Amino acid sequence: MNLIGPAGRIAANLKTRIQPGYVGPLKLLLYGQPGVGKTELANAIAEGLGTKWDVEAVNGRNVTIELVREWQASLHCSSLFGDGWKVKILNEADLMSRPAQDLMLSM
Repeated sequence: MNLIGPAGRIAANLKTRIQPGYVGPLKLLLYGQPGVGKTELANAIAEGLGTKWDVEAVNGRNVTIELVREWQASLHCSSLFGDGWKVKILNEADLMSRPAQDLMLSM
C-alpha cells in the first residue's frame, strides 16, 4: 500500500522506528472524522509489522475492564504468529466504559 499525505508521513516514521530487533511497545492513536481511513491505516501498519495473523480488532462498546486486564496479562507473552508483534485495533474507544478507559491509559 502506498500512503500519501499525513498517513504517508506516519508510515515513514514508523518504518524508521520498527527495524528488526526493535523491542518495546508501539502505541498509536489515530483520530478523525468517520470514513477518513483510520482503520485501513491501522490494518496497513499491522500488515507491515508482519502480524497478519495476530491482529485483534474490537469495538469500544465490547471492551470491558476484564478484557483490558487480559490484554495486560498477555503483554509479556510472545505471539504464536508473525515475529512477535501483537496488534490491538480498538475502534470507537470513546464508547468504552470509564474504568476500561482508565486502565487502558496505564497499559
